[in-house]
Amino acid sequence: EVVEALRPIIPLKFETRRIAIKIPPKYAGKAYRIVDESAEIKKDEWLDDGSWAVVVEIPAGTQPEFFEKLNNFTQGEVETKVL
Repeated sequence: EVVEALRPIIPLKFETRRIAIKIPPKYAGKAYRIVDESAEIKKDEWLDDGSWAVVVEIPAGTQPEFFEKLNNFTQGEVETKVL
């Protein structure tokens, strides 16, 4: 609320990152909650092998924490690419 009140006075802009993610089948179902809580899902699809491919947008400052969450949950098997 404070940021929104300051915007007319001070031009504030938050940098965002779009990230493509591929989560292996054995983690895909439960990973939805983690991704949805941490990021804005822009596009997603289930692949033929059961993997979940998703494009998300997150604030740039939260990128390291987001990657750490995904890596811990998938034991490092997640594939990510900053777009």
